[in-house]
Amino acid sequence: MGSMVVINYLAGKPKSWTDAYISGIVSVSGPYGGSPLSLQGSISGDPIGLPFYHDAFLDIQDNSPSGPWLFPASGLWQQQEILVRTRTRNYTASPEDYLLLLTELNRSEQAKAFPIVRNDKGIHYDAKEGPFYPQLNIKRLLALHGKGTKTPASLYYDVDQFTPNQDPPAPHYTRWIDGDGVVDYKSLEYCKSIPGASVVAIQGQNHVGILSSKELHQQLLNFIFADVEEEKMQQ
Repeated sequence: MGSMVVINYLAGKPKSWTDAYISGIVSVSGPYGGSPLSLQGSISGDPIGLPFYHDAFLDIQDNSPSGPWLFPASGLWQQQEILVRTRTRNYTASPEDYLLLLTELNRSEQAKAFPIVRNDKGIHYDAKEGPFYPQLNIKRLLALHGKGTKTPASLYYDVDQFTPNQDPPAPHYTRWIDGDGVVDYKSLEYCKSIPGASVVAIQGQNHVGILSSKELHQQLLNFIFADVEEEKMQQ
């Protein structure tokens, strides 16, 4: 999520400011088009890979505005795509279904935050063709991410319906796609839509394990020393 925070912070900054303070940005595992697992966090909790009960962090995850901020982008997933199912109902990647889901679960703080975080500072997250990111006025943006890891794409809850103040059980993952285990490939690759960005996918690395990747370390060194060489040439 750090990548998204940085992009949001820089949106709207004038070129004079970024030229003075930002030489370049390296993004790692950025969910530029959202992730179905963020829905799990809001619905039933996500232990984020730790050996805890599924709802260990639910009291935090079910009211944090970062949850709906990272719901899958409607234009990238297509609004008719089913992301969450119960025994009697399907919820698609549409803003209307996201709000319905939050309302049925009584996630009132997230429902209030939803329209704000999805359209902020010129970033239109649910644009028809996928999230719209404005010109960031930065010299270099390198996005590194993993691929080749089975990643959940939809959730099934074995309940008739969601009801307020009754937290659902852990979901079953009913469909899988390529990604880094947390974020799917098309969302990770969507950084390419930001003007001036370059993207490097590292095969076989997952969302967090990529930090130990030798290829990631080499990419970082190349990025840093390219900047050093540019400064020398300007002197």
